[in-house]
Amino acid sequence: MSTGKIRLIMIDDHELFRDGLSLFLQMQSDLEVVAAAASPLELRQLLIQHSVDIIVMDISLPQQSGIDLTRQLLKEYPKLKIIFLSGNEGQAYIEQSLKAGGKGFVPKSAPKTEVLTAIRKVADGQFYFPSELAQSIFQQYISQLHLQNDASTVTERELEVLRCFANGMSFREIEDHLHISKKTIEHHKKAIFDKLGFSSNADLVKYAIKNNIIAL
Repeated sequence: MSTGKIRLIMIDDHELFRDGLSLFLQMQSDLEVVAAAASPLELRQLLIQHSVDIIVMDISLPQQSGIDLTRQLLKEYPKLKIIFLSGNEGQAYIEQSLKAGGKGFVPKSAPKTEVLTAIRKVADGQFYFPSELAQSIFQQYISQLHLQNDASTVTERELEVLRCFANGMSFREIEDHLHISKKTIEHHKKAIFDKLGFSSNADLVKYAIKNNIIAL
């Protein structure tokens, strides 16, 4: 029997964060946290067992990014609504989350009440982005209108590779971190340079800093 509550599942591989936020959400009279998952596989198993309205999803997950997972899930469960949580607040990440079908984006640095607001708005059929984040995106967009480079064609995997290089990681470190070969990394790096018009690694780092893909 339906309780009239907003039913949701939370997925995050950091147990302390996941359990703390789940407990807070469960205390709300209009929400029901039916389960919490630590991995994409666990989430899929839970979706077989439970009917939910919303998934609150970390973007950085083990084995598979939340962006890629969302694309797959929405093909199988088109009525699902996804709200992303992320420690990265750059425009490129937000654009990727929207293209994947996300309905909301909340920085992990935001207070728990921000997540609550996002859930209620998304459940009501709206999109949700914190006002200061939306303003930042708008300002970045206006400042970049004169650029000819089209960052929208950068894929999620290319964005991950870009972030690794911008953080000073070596090819070997990226191989270990992303579980891909050096040849694949070189292919992604060339695609990034071609799409964004980079001529040096310095251009890559400047772009990553400007778009908040890495933090200083």
